[in-house]
Amino acid sequence: MNNAQRALHLLPQAVSNMIDQLKGYHIDLSTLMLDHACWRCNSTQEYEEMCHELYEFADILAKDTIISNRRITTFKLLTPIVIDDIYTIDVIEIPDIKVSSTYNSGWEHIEFTAQNLAEFVKKHQNLPFKLKGLKSKHHPCVTLPLKQNQNVKFNMCSLQNQITKEQEN
Repeated sequence: MNNAQRALHLLPQAVSNMIDQLKGYHIDLSTLMLDHACWRCNSTQEYEEMCHELYEFADILAKDTIISNRRITTFKLLTPIVIDDIYTIDVIEIPDIKVSSTYNSGWEHIEFTAQNLAEFVKKHQNLPFKLKGLKSKHHPCVTLPLKQNQNVKFNMCSLQNQITKEQEN
């Protein structure tokens, strides 16, 4: 089993675990759309191998886009992965490791799309959101930290739509 196969095999359980943690915050997930999952690579070599290996299972939406001084490749799975018979993941984000950073490989975050991000944050103002991502020109979002260095992010535009907009400009 190569890295991509292993990652895709681990995806349903990882997403399910993140959603279980999220339910503890009493967020109504029925009003949100699960947008994508992000696999964190621990080296540039792993990033390049993952990107190469994922070609077997996915089409590229955006290749080696530079965001925050590192490459990110986004894939659209040929066959979406169903989680808990409720959620579907068909977009995978693979960022290269940031210079001078160290972290383990694995599913780092999932991202949900909310119709009105400001209203969503206000409704859940008691939660420990990290708001730094709201300043992003690329893909504004808020982040809710979870256990095991994982996060759930919330934004107003799907990653696939954001990529399409950027490619049109």
